[in-house]
Amino acid sequence: MSYYEHNINTLLASAPYLKGIEAKEKSNDLDFFPTPAGEISGKYKGLYIHSRHNPVREAAQLIEREMKDDISCALFYGFGLGYHIEVFIKKYPKIPLLIIEPDISFFLKVLESRDFSHLFLLQKVLYYINPDTANLLSFIEALPLSNIQIIKLRSIYEFHRDYYKQVDGIVSSYLSKKEVNVNTLKRFGKLWIRNLVRNIRHLAEKPGITLLHNSFKDLPCLVLASGPSLDDVLPFLPELKKKMVVISVDTSLKACLDHGVEPDFLIIVDPQYWNTRHLDWTKPQKPFLVSESSTHPRVFRFLKLKGFFASSFFPLGQFFESIAGEKGKIGAGGSVATAAWDLARILGASPVVMAGLDLGFPGKKTHFHGAYFEQTFHTISRRFLPMEYMSFKYLRDGQPFLVPANDGNMVLTDKRMIIYKWWFESQMNRYPSIKTVTLSHKGVAIPGMEGTAIQDLLDLPNRKEFIDEKINMIHASTEQDKKSEERYARLKKAIRELIDNLHSLSVIADQGIETTRKAISSLKGGKISRSLLEQLNTIDEKITSESSRIIAGFLIQPIIQGLVHTSIQNKTPEQILEYSEKLYTDLKDSCEYHYKELVNTKNFF
Repeated sequence: MSYYEHNINTLLASAPYLKGIEAKEKSNDLDFFPTPAGEISGKYKGLYIHSRHNPVREAAQLIEREMKDDISCALFYGFGLGYHIEVFIKKYPKIPLLIIEPDISFFLKVLESRDFSHLFLLQKVLYYINPDTANLLSFIEALPLSNIQIIKLRSIYEFHRDYYKQVDGIVSSYLSKKEVNVNTLKRFGKLWIRNLVRNIRHLAEKPGITLLHNSFKDLPCLVLASGPSLDDVLPFLPELKKKMVVISVDTSLKACLDHGVEPDFLIIVDPQYWNTRHLDWTKPQKPFLVSESSTHPRVFRFLKLKGFFASSFFPLGQFFESIAGEKGKIGAGGSVATAAWDLARILGASPVVMAGLDLGFPGKKTHFHGAYFEQTFHTISRRFLPMEYMSFKYLRDGQPFLVPANDGNMVLTDKRMIIYKWWFESQMNRYPSIKTVTLSHKGVAIPGMEGTAIQDLLDLPNRKEFIDEKINMIHASTEQDKKSEERYARLKKAIRELIDNLHSLSVIADQGIETTRKAISSLKGGKISRSLLEQLNTIDEKITSESSRIIAGFLIQPIIQGLVHTSIQNKTPEQILEYSEKLYTDLKDSCEYHYKELVNTKNFF
């Protein structure tokens, strides 16, 4: 059996997700030759892939030069002839890795050079052999990403520089999103829980967005975000409303109403009080309100609209829904605009037309004219704090940088909004059958989201009567649910049981704190008591057996993330025990916070 046959059979047996690559052609541009050190090296399109003298020594130098301490996984840009990968695995046998190689024909030719079966049999190695990065994220997410090391085989990297820049963007955006998620949890975790408790009656009463599935199938839909380019669309809104389903985010609602148009759907998912101020001086009567159970309660006090709930992303909300009924998921890209696009997808609409989705600062503007934040800047500006300075500060604080715009020029964006760009790009790849276009010609270019002109939309046929008929059918399906009282009763019973369970978990966490402190004291005295370690193991087993641990664990995710980032191998026993004490303390605090909020649910039924 040839090297190629043995390698390809072993690879496909251990990585069946690569099946199909064997049907591709092998490269004719790669030649192999022996080196003085005894290994095989290669030359691709006239350039050496590895050292022509000693490729193994060169690979060892690469790993030594590139590696840093305490990594959780490695990404290899380029398979080459595998020498750098073998050196890495020998030196770091427990670290998982992903090999990213865009040139299938090159890779297949490499399989003729020598035996790689020892690599292909390793379960900790993933292979992404694909010229398209569309599905790369799912492979990256399979790795422990707390501390990534990227190793570039320069000879291969230079042949595919644009491809690997895309990979860099995907990795960077994903890590930024993870960091934002952790920081957001630190900032809003308790607020989400407090809002969930105060909205519990609405959770029991309102139907889920699953009822809206394909209710506007193949009808055009206009999504109104709040970027500066919304100004270009607003004058045409009354005419567009006759031709399209209209979804407004909360920040653009007032502008919509000011132009004589009530949207068909209004989507609000923000937990903060200040975000509800966008609703001031608005009294919409017709839109369906699409929201989520952690939205600030003022929204539901202020707006007396029929509406729908999406499923919660938080353990407490998911617990409530397990009793009251699941609502249906909506995309969580971190922005109300991402949720609005996903609502359009759920409605079955096509095409989806995005208005005001700039994801940047065309003309160095932050919002459309008359947005609440702009009005606030005007209100609080004074001689030594002019509005221009506040706008500049908003731009500067996001660390702005230039990226390609839809019109071929460059536009300012920042590290906050580029995450949303990545989210939309991933959705364009995930749902290629949903045509999405944008009216923001000077906004950030999103692959898969082409530009369109207002005139093209104005030429669409009038569908007002048909859309109104669909709206009336939805109204008829949302009449008062006579089973809500049954759900109230089930929720009350489940909450009482959860309160008791959280109290038990708090007691166990307190035991963990006390036992850990004794263990630290014992260790400082010379040697830790084995009985104390056994007690800590018993406490951990009790915690994992408590059903409320997932709910209570929600608020301690930041410290868990910190533990993931920390290499236990480099910590002293005392440092590990101190970390355990912190974990038990935060768990107890989380139990007590949930307990305090849940005992107040009787005030909100």
